[in-house]
Amino acid sequence: MILLIDENVAVAVVDYFRQRGHQVFMLTRDVLARGVPDLAIAASGDEVGAIVVTHDKDFTLLVARVPIGRRQRFRHLGRISLFCKETRARRRVERLIESIEFEYDLAQRQRDRRLIFEIAETSFRVVR
Repeated sequence: MILLIDENVAVAVVDYFRQRGHQVFMLTRDVLARGVPDLAIAASGDEVGAIVVTHDKDFTLLVARVPIGRRQRFRHLGRISLFCKETRARRRVERLIESIEFEYDLAQRQRDRRLIFEIAETSFRVVR
């Protein structure tokens, strides 16, 4: 997976995804300047078919499944939304990593290859 890590995600989460062998780019250090608008982040990620990892709830509207007949704005951008406390994010990702990777592999065989995965304190959801 190509992961773009938003500025609000702990370095521990970044380290864990790297340990798992994923391509990880920290937005504020590797790609864009700090405080860049979400639309710019989404556009950059969409160009390379990346997955944004974020605590920012605004991305749920930017990267969403769209009903048939409506045009998608970002057709190649996925997201992993962390709706858990920042201090628990790594632990939640560790616990769910096999599900995340399974769903990513499954998505790669579909017409819409985007992974949309939401992680809460006690649950998770895949948006298909």
